Amino acid sequence: MRPFVSLLVLLSASVATGQEYKVGDKVVVIKNETPVKGEKEVVNKLLAGETLIVRAIDGITLQVSGRKSGWIMNENVVTFDKSIDYFTQAIANDSNNTTLLYGRGLIWTEKGELEKAIADYTEVIRIEPNSVKAFTGRGYARSLKHDYVGAISDHTQAIRLAPNNVTAYQGRGNDRNATGDFDGAIADFDKGIQVEPHSTGCYCGRGVAKQSKRDYDGAIADYTEVIRLDPTFVRAFDNRGIAREAKQDFNGAIADYSEAIRLDPKNATGYWGLGLLMASCPDSNYRNGEKAVTNMKMAVSLLSEKDGNVLEGLAAAYAEAGNFDEAIKWQSKALDLAPEMHKATFRTHLDLFKQHRPYRGEVKK
Repeated sequence: MRPFVSLLVLLSASVATGQEYKVGDKVVVIKNETPVKGEKEVVNKLLAGETLIVRAIDGITLQVSGRKSGWIMNENVVTFDKSIDYFTQAIANDSNNTTLLYGRGLIWTEKGELEKAIADYTEVIRIEPNSVKAFTGRGYARSLKHDYVGAISDHTQAIRLAPNNVTAYQGRGNDRNATGDFDGAIADFDKGIQVEPHSTGCYCGRGVAKQSKRDYDGAIADYTEVIRLDPTFVRAFDNRGIAREAKQDFNGAIADYSEAIRLDPKNATGYWGLGLLMASCPDSNYRNGEKAVTNMKMAVSLLSEKDGNVLEGLAAAYAEAGNFDEAIKWQSKALDLAPEMHKATFRTHLDLFKQHRPYRGEVKK
C-alpha cells in the first residue's frame, strides 16, 4: 500500500528534466520495457510510446493508468504534448531505431494522425519485415481509417508470423465485424479466447458479432463475462443494455445504461440508449419524455450535432415530450445528415412528427 502523501504532493511534481506533472496529465513512456509496479508488487513492462494518465504523484514516482496500471518512475515518461518532438529528435539521431519509430507510431495513432502512424509502422516493417507489433499497429491504424481490407491484411500477416497473437485475432475480428463478416469475426474471437481465456476485448467483440446476428442471448452472455472479468468495462454495459432492450428486458437495459453512465459520466452511448428507451419504448410504463430529452441533450453535447442518429434520438425525445416543433426541427436536421440508404426511414419518422405522433419501438412477438 502506498504511504500517505500530502495533497500538495498529489497535485503536482517537478522532475529533473524540468517537466512538471499533475493529476490528470497524459504522459508517454520513452523507454522500452519500462517497469510499472501494480497491485501486490506485480511488475509489468510498458512499451515506448504508450500513453498513460497520471492518477497520483509521490515524489519522483507517478501512479498511472493505461494498458497496465501502477507506479512508474517519472524519468521514464514525457508529457504527451512534448512526446512527438522527443521521439522525432531521437529518431533523427538513430533513424533505424525501430523501437523509436514504433513508439512514435503509437503516439501518432493516439493523436489521430493516422497517415503519419501508418508511415512509421511501414518504416518499421521495412527495417524488420517480421515485426508482429508493427503489423498489428498498422492494422489498427488502417482500421481507424476504415481501410478494413488493409487492416485485415496486416492482422492476417501478424497471425502468420505469430499464430497465438491475441491482439491480431482481436483486431481482425473487429475488422470483420465492421465489414459484416460476423461468422469470420466469431471464429477470430473464438481463437483469441482459446489463447487468452481472460481477453475482455475478444469477449466483447464476439458479443458484438452475435448481437449483429440477432443472437441476443449469446451476446448478453459474452458481455456478462466481460463484466465479470472487468466490472468497469463501460462498453460492455452499453452493449448489454442494447441487447437487453432488444429482448424487451427494459429493467435490465435501464440498469445497464445507468451503470455505464455512473462509471463514465461522459459516456454518450449510455445517455443515448437511456434517452431513446424513455422516448420510444413500446411499454408506456418506461416512457418519460422529460427525462428522454435530458438524456438525449447530454448525448448530443458529448457527440456532435453532425451525427444524424443522435439527432433523430433527440427528435424522438421531443416528440414523446409533446414538443413537436422541436421534434420536426431536429428530425429535419437528422434527415439532411442521414446516409442515402437510411433517408427513407428518417422521412417516415419526420412524417410521424408532422402528424403530431411520437415514434414507438416495435413490440416483440
